[in-house]
Amino acid sequence: MQLYVVFRLQSKRLIENETSLTTKDLAKEFNVSIRTVKYDLDNLRDWLASKELSLQSQRNKGVWFELTDVQKIVLKNELNELGHNEVFANQDARVNQIIVHLLLNQGYCTIKELAEYLTVSNNTILGDLDKVDAQMRMYDVSLVRRAGHGIRLMGPEKECRSLMEYILQL
Repeated sequence: MQLYVVFRLQSKRLIENETSLTTKDLAKEFNVSIRTVKYDLDNLRDWLASKELSLQSQRNKGVWFELTDVQKIVLKNELNELGHNEVFANQDARVNQIIVHLLLNQGYCTIKELAEYLTVSNNTILGDLDKVDAQMRMYDVSLVRRAGHGIRLMGPEKECRSLMEYILQL
C-alpha cells in the first residue's frame, strides 16, 4: 500500500494530539477536503489493523488514538519510514500542478483524472479550481468547464506560454 505524506502528517498529528480531532479540523489544517481526510483515515485503519492497533472514533467527537508512549514512538518511527521521498502538495502547489497539467493537455481533462493525478479527492480538486480560475484572470486564459467532457484551459498561445513561464519560474 502506497502511503502519501498527507496521510503520514495526519497520522502523526493524531498520534501527538492528546484529544480527539474532527475530520473537519484535519481537512482545514492540511487544506484538503473532508473526503480526502476520510480516505486517509480508511487507509490508516487498514494499516493499523495489520499492526493489531485501532483508531478510535465517535460521531460528533472525532478520531483519536489510545496508545502507550512506547506505541506512539514505534508508530511515529514506522510512519517516518513510509514513502519518505514523496512531497505533499499544498493548495498553491496543487493549483500550479493543475494549471501545468491543463496547459500540456490538448483536450479536456476530468475532475476524476486530476484527483487521481494529484492523489486527492474530487472535492479537493473542485476547491482548487476556484483558485485556478482566479489565477487565470491575470492572463487572457480561461478555465472552460464542459459537462460530460471535463475542463480545459483556453486562450491565446502567447498568454498560455506566459502563464507556463510564470509557473515554471516559481
